[in-house]
Amino acid sequence: MNFTKITAIYTMMYAIISFILLVTIGVFTVASRGAVILTPCVGLPFFIGFLHIVGFICEIICFHVNKNFPAKRRLVLLSLIFYIIEIVALVLPFIGMFAKMNTYLIQNVVLYAMGSIPVTKVCLLVLSLIILVKFRKRKDTI
Repeated sequence: MNFTKITAIYTMMYAIISFILLVTIGVFTVASRGAVILTPCVGLPFFIGFLHIVGFICEIICFHVNKNFPAKRRLVLLSLIFYIIEIVALVLPFIGMFAKMNTYLIQNVVLYAMGSIPVTKVCLLVLSLIILVKFRKRKDTI
């Protein structure tokens, strides 16, 4: 099994696990009006962030490994773009808090983050599936 396939499998697992965790914690946080934030789930964003950083580094390595394969390289580049979009979506609310933006701008930033994070996870999942299916080794039967 080559590094690109391992990275695609890891990205699929990351996308599924983080999507489920973020959606369930988000639903419970909204239902409890923020009280869940003070529970043992405080470490969850750091866990998901760690998974994200590992996946991002693996995608960068895959991008460099696949220098001779432009089709794979394009798909890995798309994955990297979705990782970067997700990083921006995760960092912008913190920048909004510390930069003391006005309320309207902060609201738009938070809505962007809430909308783009699940979409990027689904896109990463689909791209990983495409990489696994399109570039699988075919066994020749005689």
